[in-house]
Amino acid sequence: ILTGDEAKIESTVIDALGGKLFTINSDEVEVSGLKIINGDHTLDIHANVSVKYNLMINNLDAVSMESGGGGYVGYNLFENNGDEGIDLDINENGSDIIIEYNTIDDSNDDGIEIRLFTAPNQNIHYEIRNNIIIGSKRAAIQIISYDVYTGKVFNIHHNVFQNCMTGLGCMEGSNTTENLNGASKMDEIVYFYNNTSIGNEMGATGANNIIAMNNLITENTSGGLKMFGANSVIANNLFYSNNNDLIEINASTSQSGNIFATDPLLDDITYIPESNSPCIDAGLDKYIMNEISVIEISSEEYIGSAPDIGAIEYNPTQYIDEYFSNASGSYQIINYPNPFILSTNISLNIPQTENIKVDIYDMMGRSICTLKNDIMQKGIHTIEWSARDENGNKLPGGIYFARIQTSNITRNTKMLLLD
Repeated sequence: ILTGDEAKIESTVIDALGGKLFTINSDEVEVSGLKIINGDHTLDIHANVSVKYNLMINNLDAVSMESGGGGYVGYNLFENNGDEGIDLDINENGSDIIIEYNTIDDSNDDGIEIRLFTAPNQNIHYEIRNNIIIGSKRAAIQIISYDVYTGKVFNIHHNVFQNCMTGLGCMEGSNTTENLNGASKMDEIVYFYNNTSIGNEMGATGANNIIAMNNLITENTSGGLKMFGANSVIANNLFYSNNNDLIEINASTSQSGNIFATDPLLDDITYIPESNSPCIDAGLDKYIMNEISVIEISSEEYIGSAPDIGAIEYNPTQYIDEYFSNASGSYQIINYPNPFILSTNISLNIPQTENIKVDIYDMMGRSICTLKNDIMQKGIHTIEWSARDENGNKLPGGIYFARIQTSNITRNTKMLLLD
């Protein structure tokens, strides 16, 4: 921050020595670019705060949003935390929160734990999107109801849940120990769409108002969706190779357009749909209840004629032109495949002939390599990146960014390299 030398981020390691690192009571604080280890309720947050581009490793609770918490948590790596990666104890004094593009690995309890508390009319909005949560000993995302309606609303979409006890775990009676029973007294509305819940014990346990759409629920050993209540919706999801697809679903739950016993045909490692996958263009772009659209997916968020089912869009090279024609603004950038293992193709749409610089950065903002720094003609160009740095060294798995720059614009795309 002081010198502009991004390489310094790597050496900015803070050992919290088993306690709290920061207690934050002021709005508009930003915590970024740190490697934070060995804390307990390490970031104790009571205000509207931004936490981004950090490594949070071997803490107990890494990020704890307490009574007045809220704000933004994005682009962080949480790894081997002893309790939760993100613990959200926001009550009526708190504010809306966005949680996006985080990777949460091997939490000893939940990846994200959310307490609703007993105060009515909290009316706080939770946006939880584009996260990868793997190996949580209990729930990837747990919502703990206190059996009092709080007015909180949840948008949970485009997340991958893998090898957890359950992808989504709704709990009742203030119980925090995941039991896979669901929450029969929880009335908060949860929009749960375009998630991939794969290889867990349970795909998701629900409550009374869960709108589940376009989810890919596969290879969950105990079951797919469990305990969805009377006002819930199960629409246009694909179920495959679960022990039981639907368990304890209320007879009044609306069910339509679901696909059963059909192999989603995913890549075994990246979970990208293969070219003949039934997930491709099979999703809904909206869901309407009582003549009101309650879920809407913009055409800029998917490639093809409709959203895919699941969290990861199939974006083959033949769709690049269509993606660029539908995307808003100039100087677009996209890569395929994403996630990837050995290499990925970075495609650019350049509206006019000029000098274009194409760089790769890691999650900490360090420059990895420059792929292009030259005059490029107007049109679509594709550059292959083999996941190596400027010196040809193979890079470890993680989140990387491809960035295009001209004299007056910058555009990025997020890429996930798998080991």
